[in-house]
Amino acid sequence: MTTFLDKVSGTTCLLVVGMGSTASGQTDLIGTLRHESYLNFGAIFRLNENGAQVVHEFKRDYWGQSSYPEEFVLVGSGELFGVTHNQSSTYFPAIVSFSPIPGEYQERMIFPNDGSSGEGLVPALIEGPDGTLLGVCTSGGQYEMGTLFRFEPATNSLSVLHHFVDTQGSGPWGALLLHPDGSVYGTTRVGGS
Repeated sequence: MTTFLDKVSGTTCLLVVGMGSTASGQTDLIGTLRHESYLNFGAIFRLNENGAQVVHEFKRDYWGQSSYPEEFVLVGSGELFGVTHNQSSTYFPAIVSFSPIPGEYQERMIFPNDGSSGEGLVPALIEGPDGTLLGVCTSGGQYEMGTLFRFEPATNSLSVLHHFVDTQGSGPWGALLLHPDGSVYGTTRVGGS
């Protein structure tokens, strides 16, 4: 008999990212698994007193599935938002959501494949005070050195707030931090004066 733990052995990441309540009032932990093992390219799982179960499996089939889940963030609406990579390339990210009730996964938006809004790795998103999500792409954008972007969950729209350039720091890296005054802080790998 194959168990959940058999399925996830050998994964590169096991991260519990939030809690959700089921219709019966049971509280669950929701998490993501990175690729490896027989789970192909990663999964979203639910863990509760009855055990663990995979609720969405990521596949790399080039026919509409995104793969490689990055960190997910639990937002005020109770949904989990995260980033995966587009089905046709590992360079163009897709913003996805998972609603613990009823257990629905959605691919919300794929970044344009011309790189104008950003490309490459996207660390975890953060929720801004207005309910929008903020994130960075490590490359792409006007100068091919990364972008800071805002995603509006209600309309699935994306806007670029900043195009990084080497004189100001390029290749944003790591998670963003939101200060209580609304300022956003982050780091870059190179550049700056």
